[in-house]
This record gives sequence, C-alpha cells and structure tokens, in this order.
Amino acid sequence: KTHTMQGSGNGVMRGIIPRAVEQILSQVKVMQAQRWQFTVSASFLEIYNENLRDLLVNLNLQDGASSSSAPSRPSSAAASANQKLAIKRDR
Repeated sequence: KTHTMQGSGNGVMRGIIPRAVEQILSQVKVMQAQRWQFTVSASFLEIYNENLRDLLVNLNLQDGASSSSAPSRPSSAAASANQKLAIKRDR
C-alpha cells in the first residue's frame, strides 16, 4: 500500500500521491493563466490500526516549541494539532 501511494524515485516508479500533486499543480498553472485566483491546501493523513495521524502537523507545536526539521502547517492546522483525529463511522 505504501509503495502504491508514495512510489519510489521518479518517472514510472512514482506513486499515486506525487502523480496527483503534479496533476493538481499543472492544472493550477493552466487556470492561473486564465486569471483564476484560488488557494490550494493539502492534508496528508496516515491511517494505521484505525488511528489517524496528520503527517504534515509539526508535532513540536504541541509543546510550544518550533523545529526547523519538520514542516509546519498554517496556523489553523497548528491550532488543531492537539485535537485527536478519528475515523467517522456510519452507525
């Protein structure tokens, strides 16, 4: 599953995620040339043993510290870093 999503290397070995991001950013360029204005945001979630984890949230933000090695998210995502993610189930 991980290899399918992330792939390895470039070219034909790319996974679904890099291919989708490339397609989205390519369409952004086309639409900007047509004077469209918009904002693009993304989430990268891991689902493991029915637990969700946002892989783009800087975990050090929970402690009030900053880290240059981990990517940080916009303030709205950083503010919700302490919120537990959950899988929504139909009952």
